[in-house]
Amino acid sequence: MDKIKVLIVMGGSAMGVGGIESMVINYYRRLNKDAFQIDFCFFGEGIGLYDDEIRSHGGRIFHLPIKGKHPLKSKRAMKKLLLREKYDVFHANLNAAGICSAVKIAKQCGVKVRISHAHSTGHGTQSRIRLMINEYGRKRIPSYATDFFACSDLAGKWYYGERPFTIVPNAVDTQRFVFDAQVRCEVREMLGVQDQLVLGHVGNLGYPKNQSYLLDVLASLKRKRANAQLWLIGEGEDLSLLQQKAEALGIADSVRFFGKRDDVPRLLQAMDVFLLPSFFEGFPVVIAEAVACDLPCIVSDTVTSMICISDKVEQLSITADPALWSDAVLKYCDLSRRDHRDLMIRSGFDIDTEAKKLENFYRNGRFE
Repeated sequence: MDKIKVLIVMGGSAMGVGGIESMVINYYRRLNKDAFQIDFCFFGEGIGLYDDEIRSHGGRIFHLPIKGKHPLKSKRAMKKLLLREKYDVFHANLNAAGICSAVKIAKQCGVKVRISHAHSTGHGTQSRIRLMINEYGRKRIPSYATDFFACSDLAGKWYYGERPFTIVPNAVDTQRFVFDAQVRCEVREMLGVQDQLVLGHVGNLGYPKNQSYLLDVLASLKRKRANAQLWLIGEGEDLSLLQQKAEALGIADSVRFFGKRDDVPRLLQAMDVFLLPSFFEGFPVVIAEAVACDLPCIVSDTVTSMICISDKVEQLSITADPALWSDAVLKYCDLSRRDHRDLMIRSGFDIDTEAKKLENFYRNGRFE
């Protein structure tokens, strides 16, 4: 029996450590490679974190010209790829304008199953022109896609309005993130924070994630707990601005910029409280990961309430005084932690269970 051919289309030039990439690779690892030929498509040349792993399972990685720089070349290259490979499923994980353009080409090339996958509740840009382009694309997606995925209720409603959509949870490998007291002690000792109160954050350093607010929270917290520090894990355009603000607030010695890391599960074990003050999110994968290791989380109330998987997740306003957040940190920071695998499975965030549903959808159009 021939394999079902799936092309997963991603933004950027390669697979990194962002939330969408984490979600996609989590599902990819569990899909039956004997039943599916799963390839990836990117825009621009880059070396991805998971390239070797993908190729070891028979997956192919295609790099097309960057759409923003070479729109016609990019369009022709995608058409050539789709007409040559004759994919059964086209799964687009891009911004709104990118999804619209991609599924339109896929429709022109005769791909029968064209999935638009919403990962956000905003366009992720402050540029007026880009906002207009993405908003136009968002409204046109239904003209070209056959199926509509979303990572949360809010993301689906924001992208598709009243049109029916399927929620595909940002599920995680619960075994990989299960709380381990020994790992926690090892990492904290290695990083010299045995007695510190560690606030943690994982995400691209940029406007949507609102890390500037975290610095205000830390400054407030240090007036109550002088041994508090903040770990920022990720890269991005706001790095220098955040460093400058930390200096201005007099807390630079208490902020650690880790950059891109491939040991996030171990770092989560070592944190005391996880903070996510985003302006908007679809469903943050990192919250599912944090909950899986029973790490208390304080998250902005702009994010879907679907994140409240456990009683250690609290949502607060990012328009509130940062002291409100620092008080919440003190409420959660000394709680004991335990194995949360059963909770994650019951809540629909276990990757082994959810990947089987995605396989069913690729086969017969039903996520069940």
